[in-house]
Amino acid sequence: MKIKGLNLFLSAILVLSLAACTTPNSNKGLSSAQSNDSTISALALNSDQNTTEDNASTQLDAKSTQANKNAANATEVNNNIQNSNDLQDSSDLQAANESDNNKQVTQAQNNTTTNNDLIQRKAVIDNVVIDTTQEVATQAPIVGNGNSSSVTQTSSENNFSFIQASGSFRSWDAYVQYLKSNGATYVSSTAEAITVINNICKNAQSGMNLCFSGDVDIASLVNVLPKDTTVSGYIDVNVSECEYIYNDYYFAAKFTWWTSSSEEAAVNSLVAQMLPSLNQGTTYDKIKNVHDYICNIANYSTATLTGAADDFSAYDALYKKLAVCQGYALSFQKFMDAMGIEAQIVKGDIDTKLAKGSHAWNIVKLNGAWYCVDCTWDGQDDSTRYDYFLLGAKEYPYGITGGINFAPSRYIK
Repeated sequence: MKIKGLNLFLSAILVLSLAACTTPNSNKGLSSAQSNDSTISALALNSDQNTTEDNASTQLDAKSTQANKNAANATEVNNNIQNSNDLQDSSDLQAANESDNNKQVTQAQNNTTTNNDLIQRKAVIDNVVIDTTQEVATQAPIVGNGNSSSVTQTSSENNFSFIQASGSFRSWDAYVQYLKSNGATYVSSTAEAITVINNICKNAQSGMNLCFSGDVDIASLVNVLPKDTTVSGYIDVNVSECEYIYNDYYFAAKFTWWTSSSEEAAVNSLVAQMLPSLNQGTTYDKIKNVHDYICNIANYSTATLTGAADDFSAYDALYKKLAVCQGYALSFQKFMDAMGIEAQIVKGDIDTKLAKGSHAWNIVKLNGAWYCVDCTWDGQDDSTRYDYFLLGAKEYPYGITGGINFAPSRYIK
């Protein structure tokens, strides 16, 4: 189902009208009035010398009247100047207000566009590519192999896809509803999300789409995904590729496993079936029981070295009874995990009398100390050996420790 979102726009129109005003030159107005007044005074004095007293009186009256008119004109000019200045100040104030209002409208439009674009950029998902605000990350393929330096996974299910979305959404809630309607699992906390991821990985499922309300720590989710490290657990080695994407309300991961989900279910079933008989005695006895069981049923897959087979998984070792070192190590690790015995898988390039190249083996903790167990070399054919069983630092042949401090020497019962 596709939801078409509505973009939010903010528009505002400010209409301001202001009559045009002309500002006269105030100095010029005053000077003209003062000049007229001086001229009239001079004429009156000249006339007084050449005319009779009546004419002089009349002239003076006329001068006084004219002066009063000129004074009134000067006052009017000054008033006009003040009014014009006041009007100009008002015009400037209105222009400033108009500018501020336009700035506020522009800012509001920019804010609305920015918020809307943010939702759109973060919500739009096209395959694994999202616009600049979307974080996209791909972990390097995790390769566990026998004596081969390159591996191609062909047997695992890989039909999972990320949820694709296009357009924009009115809110993040609308986006989350869209994800839910397209099959995403809603989680309310980081712990709940981690539980879902762990179950997906434990059962070798092809992926998951999670959505949430923003109260989930993405870094914690990334941290629990399988990792390609020298010393790893079962899930870390059983995955051949892990790809994930996320934003503030969506987290999805896609996995390619060395076992399909149905094969992993078969491995879990076999381990549960064999556990009652193998999980007997002391911790040493339990470790030896598993070592012997794997070495007795599995043989080394030379066809995988030539590319004719891809026997890399615990399923290959336990059901097909053919595997390279990774299959042996995964099988041993699966039983140790089921028994609650601390163990890890170590991977790296080796150079020994038996082999040169990539290799995988196990380390196991017994009585508080770490020892090496390599079922590959002890069970590569129909016989079972103990040449690589519970080796300490003195006998350890590989030189790759992954920071593990081994017991001084081989465990002797």
